Amino acid sequence: MILEVSDWSSKSVHKSDVLVIGSGAAGTSIALGLQKLGVSIIVTEGGGRLYTEKSQECYEGESSGIELPYGLKGSRLRFYGGSTNCWGGMCGELNEDDFKKRDWIPDSGWPINKGDLLPYYKKAAEFLGINYSSVKNPEEVDKFKRFNGLESQSLVHTKKQNFQNVFQSKFKNEKNMDLFLNANFLNFSRVSSADKVDYIEIGSFNGKKSKIHAKFFVLACGGIENPRILLNSAEVGRSAFGSVHDNLGRYFCDHPIAPCATVIDLKGKSKNFPYNESKNYINDGKSLVIPYYRIPSSVQHKYGLLNSTLKFQEQEDEISSSAFYAWRLKNLITGKGDHKFHVKNLVDIASDPYGILKGIISKNSSNSGEGGKRIAMRFQIEQAPLRSNKVSLVSDKDSLGLNRVKLHWGFSELEIKTVETSVSYVASLMNYRKKSTLMLDKHLLERPSKLPIDLRGGQHHSGTTRMSIDQKTGVVDKDLKVHGTQNLFVCGSSVFPTNGWVNPTFTIIALGLRLSEHLARVIQK
Repeated sequence: MILEVSDWSSKSVHKSDVLVIGSGAAGTSIALGLQKLGVSIIVTEGGGRLYTEKSQECYEGESSGIELPYGLKGSRLRFYGGSTNCWGGMCGELNEDDFKKRDWIPDSGWPINKGDLLPYYKKAAEFLGINYSSVKNPEEVDKFKRFNGLESQSLVHTKKQNFQNVFQSKFKNEKNMDLFLNANFLNFSRVSSADKVDYIEIGSFNGKKSKIHAKFFVLACGGIENPRILLNSAEVGRSAFGSVHDNLGRYFCDHPIAPCATVIDLKGKSKNFPYNESKNYINDGKSLVIPYYRIPSSVQHKYGLLNSTLKFQEQEDEISSSAFYAWRLKNLITGKGDHKFHVKNLVDIASDPYGILKGIISKNSSNSGEGGKRIAMRFQIEQAPLRSNKVSLVSDKDSLGLNRVKLHWGFSELEIKTVETSVSYVASLMNYRKKSTLMLDKHLLERPSKLPIDLRGGQHHSGTTRMSIDQKTGVVDKDLKVHGTQNLFVCGSSVFPTNGWVNPTFTIIALGLRLSEHLARVIQK
């Protein structure tokens, strides 16, 4: 059933086998996986059926270093379905290398291998109604163009994007599975033991409260909210769950994504390009397949690179600094971002109205070439796990009484090296064919040793409750149980030790289905 505040608050105590906090990709996949296995579940969602500013403001916080492109508040959504409400539906699986220890990437390596996830990737494809073969072997899809010297990869588009619309009938009709709306997490209760959760307390924005007892508890709230809830679990005389070795909240990662060069012919002009994704959408009979091209493993190993892919697409001309900050100001005014905005940014906007106008014209133009859109090469790369990138708490509290977060995010020299080497490698492949080449974007020329200003990631938060063999190097074990606890689990991209190049949701669902089977086995023993 789907219960509103008046329904769930009518009882002071609820019970289930498993309590899942969060109704997004992780929480929904766990709940539906468990329901099929005969386990009783309650899922709590802090928001309601629709977006409200009251709920969303809980995601406000502070930041230092590089700001997320959409800010802390604008990078995720806090209502039924979670961030599937803004998910683009792109599905892809991590590469074999992502799970391995790579000597040139400190703190790399997962405690599981890709083989451990393969059965669940297949189940995730069924869950989302896509062809797994298009994810696994994109070159076998009709009309997929192979790029000699690069590895063929893909993101496959699912139509099952907004989980509220797609799966709410399951919660309405299935037995032993309840969804509590506007049921905000307030605290964990550890009555019987310091390493065990006995129940959680939930509350509404109008002050209604209840308790939920369960055998097992799963946090499924995303890469920033998962560590925030755990960090808030500290009590007098008791440390926060998963924080013994100060790994909780650390190793935050996201995907650096940005256009970096324009494809031109050898006369220096823009031209049609056979790998232009914008003109060559591929349909496998069930879904759209978006081609990506990966720097080969052998090249990554030789030069010590992060996992990186490229794609070619028709888009606006390179954005100027003035147009970039004008876009940020628009997002700030319309509530789509919560960036810091400085006087120097306003000066930048005012100093170049022509650059802003040119950017608008380019964005709205349907023609490639001069005065219109270009064929851009765009990178999407893994981020090196840095211990200094972290989610921590500040003294300011939200309306529910939980401490807000501060996110520190930055890049290493390895990201810069990966982009520079990848661009050079692809340019060499093009020059060898003597048909086309790349013209590097001005931002990369004018800002050496920095990534482009026009970063377009910011919604693939990963790594803050990382999976590890023991608690000295991470927060959860290979079965996603928080180290040092009896019955508390975490699921989502926050458990990724490294984030690969690929969008995370498909792997999140695979991990959710894997966790549901593990919990069912433990409960049924």
